[in-house]
Amino acid sequence: ALERIEANSGYLRRRLDDLLKLARSEDGTLDLRFAEMSLDHTVADAVLAASAYATANEAEIVFDRGPTAVITADQEAVRTAVLALIDNAVKFSPPGGIVTVTSTASGFSVEDQGPGFGNISPEHLFERYAQSGEGRNLGGAGLGLAIVKWIADKHDANLVAKDRREGGARIKLDFPK
Repeated sequence: ALERIEANSGYLRRRLDDLLKLARSEDGTLDLRFAEMSLDHTVADAVLAASAYATANEAEIVFDRGPTAVITADQEAVRTAVLALIDNAVKFSPPGGIVTVTSTASGFSVEDQGPGFGNISPEHLFERYAQSGEGRNLGGAGLGLAIVKWIADKHDANLVAKDRREGGARIKLDFPK
């Protein structure tokens, strides 16, 4: 019970951080610090940080670590984007579901086995406070994907979201070289 409480408190702390970042992004006070960073290490760190939340929600995270990749980006922002996508994938995964996180030479992707986007345009869900009906039922606030979009835009990164043929969703973020 304590592990579940701790895992969920980590999730809630990340959502509060998202609220603060969203507010700072709107008023222009959120400064990004671009520097060379290890993409695969940052993605691995986010996977580790999200693992307790996944376990508490009966989901498994599988991490496919790609090659060592160095990009110029704001490391904390990239970590935030990875965490937001993993949290979202875990939230929509069925019990026993697998969330696959893959790092590549230029980005990362997060896949889940949930319901996918269905008849809702994925682009719409990246707007602030936008949610599917299921997202509202699961206690979402419509912030995580909006933060991911903002981070992608600030990094000139390519953000692609789509349903998987096997079911579920896949969101990929590629950074410029």
